[in-house]
Amino acid sequence: MGGSAFSNKGIITPRMSPATYNRLKSKYYDILTTLYGHVTTPPEAPGKTSYGDLDYLVAGPIPKIKAGGEGENGGISHATTMADVKVAFGAEYMTAVAGATTSFAVLVEPDQDGDGKVEDKVYAQVDVHVCTSAETMWWISFKHSYGDLWSILGMMGRAKGLVADEKCLNVRIKEIEDHNRELAKVELTRSVSETLEFFGLDVERFEMGFENVEEIYEFAVQSRFF
Repeated sequence: MGGSAFSNKGIITPRMSPATYNRLKSKYYDILTTLYGHVTTPPEAPGKTSYGDLDYLVAGPIPKIKAGGEGENGGISHATTMADVKVAFGAEYMTAVAGATTSFAVLVEPDQDGDGKVEDKVYAQVDVHVCTSAETMWWISFKHSYGDLWSILGMMGRAKGLVADEKCLNVRIKEIEDHNRELAKVELTRSVSETLEFFGLDVERFEMGFENVEEIYEFAVQSRFF
């Protein structure tokens, strides 16, 4: 989501092995659940041998409570901010907060070479995308799930006048589109399950996940729009 956010700052964020990725994914997921009511990671494309960064979608910031009870110095202080996330992650660097996605550089435990020398500091990039609601969070997760799944389904849908943005599934009104592409979109649904059903796909099969790319293709071609 955040691209290579630190490549121009001399901060090394090499690709991660599956073992490192899964270890960090679990660690920072647990941290984010203390800061947000809803947290998820879009399901990764199956069969990947390395990972460039960690992507999290969050919604529902949890208010921070000041000590001291009620009164001038007590009670609710503020909802979670990116500064809170930086502290909770123990991140050494973060990008400027501009838009919904903020990237953090977290230190990965260094390896030692055969001579016992510690390598240069190595970081992992963690991207946190704040969604306006849990519904939006699950929709974005769906759109970015399993690599190119939505790209495949999206091509089928476009042939029928369907287009998805980061909020919902829409139908395009051709007579309006030439004049205003945004006004030409009419919202159909924000529900992942309704979208899959509309495409003629098995919701339970999608939720089971996919072990390899072939399973994704086999799922996609079951669509009534294929």
